Amino acid sequence: MKGLHNSLLALATLRTHALDVASQAVTADISSYAEALLQGTVTPGMTLGFVRVGENGSVSTEVANWGNMTEDGAPVTSETTFNIGSCSKAFTAAAMGILIDDFATGKNVTALPAGVKGFTWQTKVKDLLASEGWSLEDEWATQKLSLLDAFTHVSGIPRHDVSFSVEDTVATMYMLMQFVLEKYSGKSLHEFAKERIFTPLNMTSATYSGRDAIDSGLMSQAFNAGRRIPYWMVDQLPANLVSSAGGLIASASDMTKWLAMHANGGVNPENGQVVIPASIFKRLTTMYSIENGDPTNPEDSVAGQSPGWVRMSIQGHDVIYHEGGIPGFYSEAWFFPSDRIGIFTSANAASAAPYLLALRVAETYLGLDITPAPSSSSSSTGTAIDAPNNVSTSVLAALPSYPGTYSNPGYGNFTLCAATSSAVPGCGAILAAYAPVSANGTLDADLLYGDFAPERVWASQFRMRPTGAGAFVVQMESAFPQGYGRDETPFTLAPYTHPVAVQCEEKHGKVVGCGLMNVALAGSGDTTWEAREGSVEEMADAWFVKV
Repeated sequence: MKGLHNSLLALATLRTHALDVASQAVTADISSYAEALLQGTVTPGMTLGFVRVGENGSVSTEVANWGNMTEDGAPVTSETTFNIGSCSKAFTAAAMGILIDDFATGKNVTALPAGVKGFTWQTKVKDLLASEGWSLEDEWATQKLSLLDAFTHVSGIPRHDVSFSVEDTVATMYMLMQFVLEKYSGKSLHEFAKERIFTPLNMTSATYSGRDAIDSGLMSQAFNAGRRIPYWMVDQLPANLVSSAGGLIASASDMTKWLAMHANGGVNPENGQVVIPASIFKRLTTMYSIENGDPTNPEDSVAGQSPGWVRMSIQGHDVIYHEGGIPGFYSEAWFFPSDRIGIFTSANAASAAPYLLALRVAETYLGLDITPAPSSSSSSTGTAIDAPNNVSTSVLAALPSYPGTYSNPGYGNFTLCAATSSAVPGCGAILAAYAPVSANGTLDADLLYGDFAPERVWASQFRMRPTGAGAFVVQMESAFPQGYGRDETPFTLAPYTHPVAVQCEEKHGKVVGCGLMNVALAGSGDTTWEAREGSVEEMADAWFVKV
């Protein structure tokens, strides 16, 4: 969802002036604005939590809700919980920081591997996981990657989100950090976070268990383009796989307690209890790497990564934030250290509404210039995969040479089919799944269709449209031929708004493989790939051999 957030920042250009600092956050104007956002972004429901912490530790909290949490029209309430997506990363980073402090103060005496002198932010991952034989493809990265590097996205590894299989375990970056935390704390992330964060802050709704949240009757359903979709962490994958990076579920009320503690420097303002020790809090909120070195406008600053957070300034006001989204949910968690306020917004759709509402609340309350509301819906209306084809007839004529099975050690296998490939092993089921979700129930002869084995976490199928000789754009998605919920009409759901670039290679007149190009750009809308030296296989971020 980072591409969505970056594009939304571009809205903050034209401004009008707010004359007075608001005495409260949830005003009639804010409520009207929120209602308009729901309509303009096709968002069923949204919640807002705002907290201010006085210099004397006093706490004032406001929670407001709009719209519905279910397809049957049950309203969002102050108790409704939402998945907070990548806002979960700050909890994982805080948990790791607390564990680091435990080692430093002798509260944790778990034996470290031979030769490892301490458990710190700079401790190398390879040293902590020597017994597991952990390594990366790049030797330099294997030797140098520290806990801090992994938490601030400077490992040098692209996201490769689509590589995640339902059979995988917690062994990549934030998931990897969960593995390290669990190994050296002797507790699951769920147990550690509850004991050291949720309970001290009285976050009674916070949980990583999608099943528990759904069974409570308090969790919002997930939606896309106005229709209900599955909750991914229960229906589509084992919840534990992405707990650390995007699995936390919480209410706005509980998130204000989390943000109040941050606005108070790591101390729970309700009782004075230190939740995050001062030295750890400093590390968690200090930039370690640059995320955006080109400010959207002259009134805002560059942005940089710290463990679990991004730090920048808006019109001279320092803000530490993170956004988070999974299919059917999108959230924003912000706190302003100097202004001592926190803002949490969440919606039951992957829409612009939470960002726009958080920005409007911050600007209004702090008396800043106001970013005008967008003039039209920010929801996506389609992707490049649906665009008319303008490639040569010779390129289209070559499509029947591509069907077959392709393999990559990290991604597993995928089967590729042309619309006329029903006789190819595995293609009958793939084409049958796609026919109901195709225009007029007819497969497009200009596309290739495929699925993965084992099943991927974020996308079970994909479509490929040729853009040139051996070149394609690929839309990763999941097809629902029977619909979902009360709406039984077929549909597809794409985890990324934009497709990914693919380049295939032929030798002696036969396709030998295909490569994903510039995986790091997935979701940014850029389907081009850099001209590098070497063969397509050498240039690809992931190379699939045709078997």
